[in-house]
Amino acid sequence: MIVFNEEAHSYTSILGDPYTSVTTLIGKYKPDEDWDKIAERYIKKHKTDLNILVDLANKSGLTMEEAKLKFGTTFSKERIREIWKQKGTDAARGGTTWHNWMEKQDSGLTNAVYIPVVNGEKKAIDLTKVEPDKVYLEMMLYNNKAKVCGQADKVITLNNTSIIRDYKVTDKDLVPEVPAYWKKVNGKKRQVQSKFKSPLNVLHNSYWTYALQLSMYGYMLETYRFPPERLVIDQVLTSWVTEENLGNEIAIDYDPILKKYRIVDDVVEVDLPYLKEEVKKILK
Repeated sequence: MIVFNEEAHSYTSILGDPYTSVTTLIGKYKPDEDWDKIAERYIKKHKTDLNILVDLANKSGLTMEEAKLKFGTTFSKERIREIWKQKGTDAARGGTTWHNWMEKQDSGLTNAVYIPVVNGEKKAIDLTKVEPDKVYLEMMLYNNKAKVCGQADKVITLNNTSIIRDYKVTDKDLVPEVPAYWKKVNGKKRQVQSKFKSPLNVLHNSYWTYALQLSMYGYMLETYRFPPERLVIDQVLTSWVTEENLGNEIAIDYDPILKKYRIVDDVVEVDLPYLKEEVKKILK
């Protein structure tokens, strides 16, 4: 049996053996990125503070005045990195609220299976006893040989297959295309694309990162008789509104600077490929 410790966000067997999380394991294969240089390139590309502010406003769905309040008007590489980090924190906070709301809705299903956190810990179910025609919420999936564990937001088991769904609050375009950029390779400038490290043969962006994550869940389920029929990201699209325009909308976050609520506009299904062979390389 594997136990998840909520405070430490760690997985451990009942014998005390540590298990690596799925996201941590995948992270080891992400390309090395120098975020100072990326921030410098961003500033160089947009040339002026005004252009940067316009870009930040457009990408955040804010007016120019709101963008000034939230981001300021002068942008060093350090400030750009702070803004990017804060956007990640905001997305995670909103994502947690949405997860909790969906969990509450789905737990009312007659065929729902949910193991709650008790006293800061959660125990994994025995995957040899997974049943068909169930909806497993926040399901802990694991590979004992590689000592890897993770949690899928929703697993729907059918007769002999499964559907794995994960919620992501992001306004990024989740597409398989990865743009090329110029890089000096062996003394010559060439156009390259971001890729995961060897031995993986996978391009690198949010789409492919999520594909690897859900594929690992799928492979873990396949070893217990429920191979994935679909791997799906439920992409949660949001916008910001004032309290007077909130109405009965679901608010998943609040910005005290803008005095606005983040609401859910739409949830879009993004189907992902099953990267079984790539997962096997990681778990080997």
